Amino acid sequence: MFVLSGQAAQSISTFLTGLLIARWGGQAELGYYAVAYSFCFLTVCISDALLATPYTYFYSSAPARRSSMLMAAYCGVFGLSVVLGLSVPILFLSGVQSLESVVISLPFALLAIAFREMFKRHLHVANKLTMAFCNDVLSSGLQVVLVFVLGVTGYLSAATAYVAITVAIAFSIFLFFRHLSIEFRAGWGRETRYWLRQYFQYGRWLILGTTCHVAGAQLYPWLVLAKAGAAGAGIFAACMALANLLNPLLIGLTNYFRPRFMERYQVMAPKALSRYVGKVALLFMGPALVFVSLVWLQGGALLALFYGDGYRAGEASLFYLALGGLFIALAAPLQLALLAARIPVTNLLYHATSLLLIVLASFLSWNFLSSNGLSHIYAGVNFAGLLMLVCFFWVRVANR
Repeated sequence: MFVLSGQAAQSISTFLTGLLIARWGGQAELGYYAVAYSFCFLTVCISDALLATPYTYFYSSAPARRSSMLMAAYCGVFGLSVVLGLSVPILFLSGVQSLESVVISLPFALLAIAFREMFKRHLHVANKLTMAFCNDVLSSGLQVVLVFVLGVTGYLSAATAYVAITVAIAFSIFLFFRHLSIEFRAGWGRETRYWLRQYFQYGRWLILGTTCHVAGAQLYPWLVLAKAGAAGAGIFAACMALANLLNPLLIGLTNYFRPRFMERYQVMAPKALSRYVGKVALLFMGPALVFVSLVWLQGGALLALFYGDGYRAGEASLFYLALGGLFIALAAPLQLALLAARIPVTNLLYHATSLLLIVLASFLSWNFLSSNGLSHIYAGVNFAGLLMLVCFFWVRVANR
């Protein structure tokens, strides 16, 4: 509950930040914020695949070397954040004008977000869950307060929102950082390099699926920006934020059922496992189906309630984005079963195929592509991915 509550606090603060920008900054600023957020998502996912997940794996294998492991993880996070942060001004100087307002503030936010995620992962594996919860709540709450103050005083924009995020995270980490217990001793530099090599060797395959997942998920705001401008990207971002409201619940269910699938795969016959997957799929599908029905009936009213009447134009897009979310929810139990069967390559194939379909569909419909058309592509791609996972499960697990 501590972990889920902390994740919920972060999700709520992200949602409220976007909502406040929409209210006080306008559609264009929300569009710039959403496009820039793709860098944050990329930073979190890559650092998780290359550093946080390997750190979690090695943490229990050598208790006497945990200090150097943690130092290596933070050195890796710093280096990765610097590289990704430098890509922002490089892309801007190369002609990506949508990054103009955040070219200074975004790199610092990337560094802060990467450190927060690694810090939280360490607290989880070290079983300091209360501290992790307090850190999440403090940084999330402070972020919302700072963004609210910026909005009230008339200074809220995409750039200042990322400044608020950086300050909130830096303050919370500063309060809890002393609990890391890193020991600086002779030879720590050599050990740090050793563990960095271990992390990269372990995570080099994970990064392939992660890269495809990030590219597929974050390609949409860039496509909307190119076809509908910053205002259109802002409306699409508002729709996507509402469509993702169930993510904390789905992530929590995934984290809960992952070890259960591992256990049941060892003892269940194929037919029994298939029935179990079906039961879990119903649990995932229930909330998503209720949300799709709500959006179908009152999607425009929800957009107006949260963001204002100017966002009603995204009503049709919101429905198809929510429908795509339903397909993702149904795909989650299948992914867990395939991972339990030790077939992780299916994860790469799933995300790589989805990315390929997004690019292909966008290319073929480019001359008449709109934000509503992109929402259709989103739903269609996720449905195709679901069908592919069903086939994988049927061939490799159900008939094993």
